[in-house]
Amino acid sequence: MSDTSLVISVEHALQKAVFQTLFDSPLLQQSVGDRIYDTPPLNASFPYIGFGSFSTRNQTLDNNQAYECRFSLNLLSQAGGRKQIYEIMQSVRFILEGQNLVLPDFALVNLSEDLSDVALERDRLTQRGTMRFRAFIELL
Repeated sequence: MSDTSLVISVEHALQKAVFQTLFDSPLLQQSVGDRIYDTPPLNASFPYIGFGSFSTRNQTLDNNQAYECRFSLNLLSQAGGRKQIYEIMQSVRFILEGQNLVLPDFALVNLSEDLSDVALERDRLTQRGTMRFRAFIELL
């Protein structure tokens, strides 16, 4: 039996690479600073980005192990209006579009934005932008 504690999941590898890419971007440092979270703290300062839902579908074909991963990023702002959310969304698009993310033990084949939306939260102060992405990843 092999030691599975040394194996990183495709989900963890992708999230870690996306997080690091966003965190290291000077473009996002201007707007959200270091407020990029796996799970945002209850008292997080605005604006910030948090990881949302994550799903994976096995796409293995002819012994070539591959995955389709879908994940969302939640962007929250209380700047008044939607302008700040739109600006952060555009920054995220610019940063991730065509990015060759490095994933240990995996190769990113494609990463693309699938859908985005913006809505006013129930508190009527917070704008929530949700960006959904799709990644195709192969095992090396």
